Amino acid sequence: MPEAPTNAPDAEGPQAERSRADALRIESVWKSYERARITTTVLENATLSVSAGTVGAVVGTRAQGKSTLIRIASGTLRPDRGTVHLNGRDLATLNDADYSAVLANELGVALSSGPRVRLDVHAYVEMSLAATKRWNGPQRRQRVSHVLKDLGVASCAKMKWKELSQWQQVLVELAQAVVVTPRLLLVDDLVDGLNLGKKQAVMEILRSIAQSTGCAVLTAVSDHEAALQSDQVWQLRDGKLKLMHGGPDIVNLALHRERSPAHALDA
Repeated sequence: MPEAPTNAPDAEGPQAERSRADALRIESVWKSYERARITTTVLENATLSVSAGTVGAVVGTRAQGKSTLIRIASGTLRPDRGTVHLNGRDLATLNDADYSAVLANELGVALSSGPRVRLDVHAYVEMSLAATKRWNGPQRRQRVSHVLKDLGVASCAKMKWKELSQWQQVLVELAQAVVVTPRLLLVDDLVDGLNLGKKQAVMEILRSIAQSTGCAVLTAVSDHEAALQSDQVWQLRDGKLKLMHGGPDIVNLALHRERSPAHALDA
């Protein structure tokens, strides 16, 4: 798995001690959208925290606000109320230069949409390193090759996004997110449409990344099976986040659904 982050600035002041426990802390966050004069609240007093070296999962069906939560966690979307702290720093208080440095060096974001430009896999993953000054050109190319090999998609380096299978797309998207050795990895519904075995494989990868690099991982998923092996699981429904009980309860629920004909999954 990718190595631990280096050269990332440490939090300072009274938040520094807490930041070691809570790499990400979202506190009392509200977010609403207005369309056609109708206001819809998608997040209502949402609070969660993810510690360094652990994996947290938010479970919710479509249009429940999971992507909104991930965008707020990344700082690309401002909440109406509430705070988001990354390693002890309130993202809302950062100036543009400091926030750009956070995006370049401390945040990795994996989405299911893939690149918006026509690039081969190697160029797409290397693009994530463009804003960081931690590697020169040859080092960036070597770094990308290492991460692609580590995730088992080195053979896809010259392929375009649409030429990849869904499983390869998942691995490539993870590669572009972790190539910067982030302190926080955000994953938005990346496993939607995969079978249970593939979902478990992705969670194993995320756990390995968290444990080997010390980064915090927050993943948004559409079903409980995809939350297997998470250290913490929250249910997002009707704008409210509820911290569920630990892993065994999630495992038992997933096994029950797996045995049910109505929830049968393809091999």
